[in-house]
Amino acid sequence: MLKGKNGFVFIETIVVTCFLIVSLMLLYSLFVTSNNNELRRLRYDDTPKIYDAFYLYQYLESYHLDSLIQNLENGTKYEIIYPGRSDIFGNDTLKESIFFESLWAELNIQRIYLIPGDVSTILECSSEYATICSNTNLVNYLNTLDDGEDYYFIVEFANARDGSGCTNEDCVYSYAYFEVSR
Repeated sequence: MLKGKNGFVFIETIVVTCFLIVSLMLLYSLFVTSNNNELRRLRYDDTPKIYDAFYLYQYLESYHLDSLIQNLENGTKYEIIYPGRSDIFGNDTLKESIFFESLWAELNIQRIYLIPGDVSTILECSSEYATICSNTNLVNYLNTLDDGEDYYFIVEFANARDGSGCTNEDCVYSYAYFEVSR
C-alpha cells in the first residue's frame, strides 16, 4: 500500500513540475515581448521625435518640398533630404541653408527620407532601393510601418546614449515619421 502512494506522489510531482515550467515559459515570453515592445517604442516613434519630425516637415513644406513630392509622382523612387540641398529653398538658398544646417545639427538628424507609402515595395530591396536597403536600421523601422497614405516623411536621428550628438561608434538611431497625403 505504501508503494502505490509513493507512485502517486511521484506522478503528482511531475505534473506540478510541468505546470510550473509551462507557467514560467509563458511568463518569460510575455516579459520578452513586453521588453522588446518597450525597446522599439524608445527607438521608434518617440513622442518628442515625432514632434521634431512634424515641425521639420512643416518647415520644409513652407519651401519647395512639393517639388520633391512631384519628383516622386514623376517616377523617382525616393528622395533623401540633406543640408545643402539647394532645390528645397529656391531663391532663399544661402540664408535658409545656413538655418537648416544649424537645425540639422541641433536635432541630431542623420538623414531625412521622403518615400512612397507602399513600404512593402521598398522592403523587397530591389536594386532601385539599394541605398535604403543598405541601412539596416531603417529597414527594421520600415518593417514596423504599415502601408500608409501617399508618402512617408521619415527622419533618422542619431544620438549618443546621453542624448548629445554622436560619432559613428556610439550612435543610437531613432526614427519618427509623418504621413504626407496629397
